[in-house]
Amino acid sequence: MGGIAPGVIITDESGSMRNAIEAILPNTVHRLGMWHIMRKVPEKIPLELRTNEYFYKRLNFCVWNSETPAEFEENWKNVTLRFDLETNKWFEKCYHIRGSWVPAYFMDIPLAGILRTTSRSESENSFFKNFIRRKLAFVEFWLRFDTALNCQRQEELVADHTSLHTTPRLMTCWEIERQGSLIFTHEVFDLFQSEVLAAREHCDVQDTKDVGSLKIMSVSDQSHPKNKVRVVRLQTTTMITKCSCMLFESKGIVCRHVIRVLRGAKINELPNFYVLKRWEKMCKRDIVYDGDGNPLEDNPIDCIDMDTRRKISVARNKLEDLIRHAKNSSGGLDLLNSGLCDLESTISQSALDVARTSQEEQESFVGSSFPTQVDILTPTNIDARGTCSRIKGHRDKENKAQPKKKLGVTLPRSSSHASKLNVYFSEVVTTISDMSTQLAFAHKKILLDFFKPPPFFRFADVPAADCCLICFLALVSTP
Repeated sequence: MGGIAPGVIITDESGSMRNAIEAILPNTVHRLGMWHIMRKVPEKIPLELRTNEYFYKRLNFCVWNSETPAEFEENWKNVTLRFDLETNKWFEKCYHIRGSWVPAYFMDIPLAGILRTTSRSESENSFFKNFIRRKLAFVEFWLRFDTALNCQRQEELVADHTSLHTTPRLMTCWEIERQGSLIFTHEVFDLFQSEVLAAREHCDVQDTKDVGSLKIMSVSDQSHPKNKVRVVRLQTTTMITKCSCMLFESKGIVCRHVIRVLRGAKINELPNFYVLKRWEKMCKRDIVYDGDGNPLEDNPIDCIDMDTRRKISVARNKLEDLIRHAKNSSGGLDLLNSGLCDLESTISQSALDVARTSQEEQESFVGSSFPTQVDILTPTNIDARGTCSRIKGHRDKENKAQPKKKLGVTLPRSSSHASKLNVYFSEVVTTISDMSTQLAFAHKKILLDFFKPPPFFRFADVPAADCCLICFLALVSTP
């Protein structure tokens, strides 16, 4: 991480991890994931509460909707008294370490909602289960894991394309909502739009106090179960506000109370302070630099220098911005095309067309230059003609020592091979006919039945040796 320790680390309830983080990263905040704690609740409560939906509703409200430590402690006490959990040791342990897992104790730490990991973990597990099984070889696991990552990247590219080239539906006539639709991605804009609608429908400024350049306003929220009143502080010099709900500080989304105050102050656009870079549509178009100021690139396609890459990236981003602004009108597209034609002629006249050799083109494609001198030593004791012979094993040596058995009948080879072959076969036929006369009458009858249609003959009624002889006789006697 460039020698910079992370600000926050979220793990499960592991004592060894806690001790290691305290020893190695003393300035890093260590927090426990909510999913690892909340999933244990059904195992630690009595049987009669495991199917009680009202209990889970009260517990979730206590954990997630408490905005201050005092409010959490009061709600926790009410839950334990209501459901007789004061003597539950696991609940006592969770209350003792409440500062490491309850969101009310670190609302000032920007986590972008990462602590709410229940749905995040469940979605990741269900996604990878479609590709990975428990009993897989390492190579197969790696291939399937790489396929899963490619699917995720493809979905991300589709979402980025949708955010860049489509406009979400607006629900109000407020300019602040239209600005959010142009800046934020669709997923973040849905959260921002819900806050805008809540600010219009449920929020109202009840009281205002001026303390120098600071305005302190009380905003009621009727969407809250207790109609809770939030305190919003507006700095008139910088137009930066801070709400007691601390939604922006914890998740990076402007809350409904701040939107209502900005609307009352005649501020129709979000200040740049509330637009986080990570939520913008164009956040991936900027070049990322390392600690030394060098741009990072996953797969460099050519060997051009860093300064040229930076200029190309800036020019590409400006061109995409022009296309995005001009696509809404026909006149804008015509003006853009005429300007590009003029720019093309100007650049073609000023730039020198230097022809490159084939080696330079290959080096540009590969991304590196070819070495001028290559020292390769010729291998010794290698026969360069053809391929090397197979190394013989012990079985080959044993087979070579044993004489080969000749299979079949050895036929004479001479110049009059055809005539001698006919004589040989005639002698074989005579010998076989003499052997057939020695067969019993029953076997001769079977031999005659062999040339009849199949229903009159069955090989199952004949011994195996006689079957072989009968087949051989039939083969020889066939013209």
